[in-house]
Amino acid sequence: IRAVNDCRVLKTQQIQALFFGSPKPAYGRLKKLHDNGYLERHYIAEVATAPASSTILYSITKLGAEVLAATYEYTSEDFHFASKNLLNPAKLPHLLAVNDLRVALTRASHAEGFRLTEWLDEFSFRANPDYVNIKESGSKQRRKPVYPDGYVILKTPLGEARCFIEVDRGTEGLTQFRSQIEIYQEYMLSGRYQERFQTRSLRVLIVTTSSQRRLDSLKKAVAQAGGGERYWFLLLKQPLPGQILTKPLWQKIDSQELHTLIPLA
Repeated sequence: IRAVNDCRVLKTQQIQALFFGSPKPAYGRLKKLHDNGYLERHYIAEVATAPASSTILYSITKLGAEVLAATYEYTSEDFHFASKNLLNPAKLPHLLAVNDLRVALTRASHAEGFRLTEWLDEFSFRANPDYVNIKESGSKQRRKPVYPDGYVILKTPLGEARCFIEVDRGTEGLTQFRSQIEIYQEYMLSGRYQERFQTRSLRVLIVTTSSQRRLDSLKKAVAQAGGGERYWFLLLKQPLPGQILTKPLWQKIDSQELHTLIPLA
């Protein structure tokens, strides 16, 4: 219930990946939670598949929120009920892709004995935004908000890792993507990142669900925006990798050589 709430919505397969080894116990537990009023089901049609099918999503109910309030002392600001805007077919696929990465990072953290101590999603930044001034044509500047897809803090034996998350589905123009990188660059150079999070440590994890060709294009856009070694790149494939943190899956900006995000040594 807590995972569903914190991720806002989760697919059956994502819940299974987090908590169960196989589909049968996952389906059985989710049926009980739904039948007893703790989770709400949403059927999302996927007409692009052949034949057409439905994806089952879960969100919390008022009863589920009561459990979180009693168990974890959640308040009304911590509850994330599904809304029409959240389930908007134009926006939902991106949220689910971000949650795919969140599930993979959570599983890998548990497997290696790391602690994922914080995950701030885009909605959190929209509720409490920071702004930077970006130079446009000539000397004109425009004030723009900082809206990463996520901000994660990982505690590892080698220290603390702090990362911005940027998930790409191949549907955004490269000019728009580069503008987002320019915002990140100014956010770090201006000192506003350090002021908000009280640290200079930061990596930017750029993940695409598209192709290696798309990943190479994203690398080029990052370089054009002035990005460098703090940017790491991943082609996220299904099924979700179980060792996303400690297996050589990540690329840096200057090559397709695979690197480990957090070495175990």
